[in-house]
Amino acid sequence: MKTKLASSIKNEGRLFTPATYNITSFEEDIPKAQKISQKEKVDLENLLKNEFHEYSKNNICLDIIDLNEIKKINDILALKIIASVDWSDNEKNWIQKGIALHKNKKKCLFCGNKISENRFLELNKLFSDRVDETNNLLVALIDDVSKRIEFIEKNKFELDQELFTPAFEEEVIEYNIKINKFINEYLAYLKDISRELKRKKENVFKVLNAVSQPNNVIQTYKKLKSESQKIILEFNKEIKEIKKSKDEARKKLLLNEVASAIETEDYRNLARDVNVEREIYFKQNKKLQDIKKQIDEVNLEIQKLDEMNQSESKAVKEINDSLKNLGNQSFTLEKANKGYMVKDLDGNIKKNSKKKKIIIFDDPMNSNDDTAQYLIITKLQSLLKNKSDYEYEQIFILTHNTHFYVNLRYRWWREKNKKATFHLIKAARKTEIKKIESENEDIKNDYDSLWHEVHWLYNNNQPQFMLNPFRRIIETYCEFQNIDPKDFYEEDAEAQKLFNANSHFIDDFYIDTNGKTKEQIMEKVARLFEENNGTFHFEKHWNNQNR
Repeated sequence: MKTKLASSIKNEGRLFTPATYNITSFEEDIPKAQKISQKEKVDLENLLKNEFHEYSKNNICLDIIDLNEIKKINDILALKIIASVDWSDNEKNWIQKGIALHKNKKKCLFCGNKISENRFLELNKLFSDRVDETNNLLVALIDDVSKRIEFIEKNKFELDQELFTPAFEEEVIEYNIKINKFINEYLAYLKDISRELKRKKENVFKVLNAVSQPNNVIQTYKKLKSESQKIILEFNKEIKEIKKSKDEARKKLLLNEVASAIETEDYRNLARDVNVEREIYFKQNKKLQDIKKQIDEVNLEIQKLDEMNQSESKAVKEINDSLKNLGNQSFTLEKANKGYMVKDLDGNIKKNSKKKKIIIFDDPMNSNDDTAQYLIITKLQSLLKNKSDYEYEQIFILTHNTHFYVNLRYRWWREKNKKATFHLIKAARKTEIKKIESENEDIKNDYDSLWHEVHWLYNNNQPQFMLNPFRRIIETYCEFQNIDPKDFYEEDAEAQKLFNANSHFIDDFYIDTNGKTKEQIMEKVARLFEENNGTFHFEKHWNNQNR
């Protein structure tokens, strides 16, 4: 259906639709489709029918006769040739023509008598040597002027009015009147020169009047030439703007056709079917992704179990080896169907007491590598999750390892009636035991624990102990934000010295070495974060601690 609509648009909009328009083009234009009024459509179509193009005709240049050339012509017109015999001009011309006619002839053309060389020499002596020279010059000048006249008569110097838009009609007509007037006057002037030169040629002995050049002929021609170039330049500039307008018109008309096409009943039915199919596809794809996710989770669990099995076997061996190295062989661990069994020195399995047990783990993460820590966390999570399987009354876990603490919790705050969390916060010789009542009060990571510590010290008015955790907070922030600590403290050198120097002292616990109140310290920290675009970060962590 879309292919049919695209073809319809292509056929109906031949004036504005690209020849390569297809279904892909149609689909890309659907989001941009927009209707236009009938009047605007007619105006845009009329604009596209405008066939004006840039004016590319060369502006023909004239070689205007300059003052030097006029002087040369006038000099030859005024030239007076003197003969050795005092004959009339007609007689001189008649004899000169006879000499020209009989040049290189052996006999007279009129009487047939033989002409000797001495006869020619005697006739030539009757005239000045300048006759031949003058005639040759006249022939050259007449030929030059004739070519100029021929060039003007064969070419058009006016602008072609049909190639210009109506906006330029008046300007072009006015220019054509002026250029035609100039050309006619200049052509008449050239013909006058040609006529006088020919008269001189007919009677080389006659002195003729000089011809005068029209006033400012060269300046007038240059001015008209500049005017035509200006008209053409402005017209071509307008044509470029019209081309841009045409491009916009084609886009608008095309998108109008697309808008009309998608309003048809056929298209609405097609769009409805596509939406149904798309919804089915998304649902099926979501099911597929869920299945893939489940497969990935199963594969990950299998991998973890394999690693656990290898790690547990390794851990059992290390425990037994360590016990042996310590000289304690009173018991050993042995793999069983479910878990592990404890065997005494004689190889007997120790019986479990029927009494409920209280289990205490005192910082079990110390001195263990990553594999052992993972094993310990997994086992303790199992103890917390499946209390009935292990038959213990209570379990206490003590730690100062934040990573261990965060990863150990299992559904902690959803079963808080069965579990309790206490934070032991120490400063100088005083330790406060604080029960954590909600998840918001609990720490999330090592960095979060530093903010907890500062908050407690602030509430207990211990400013001298706030410096060290703040130094570690700033170092961590700079590392994660890729900020040079020097740049962080750039605006407050005192703060850098305060946090770095006073966080390593070994003075009496009750002596305030920094001289700052808790409020002054907090003010400095807030300003440092503000100067490093970290106000939101500071307020979030400090306000979270004050909930």
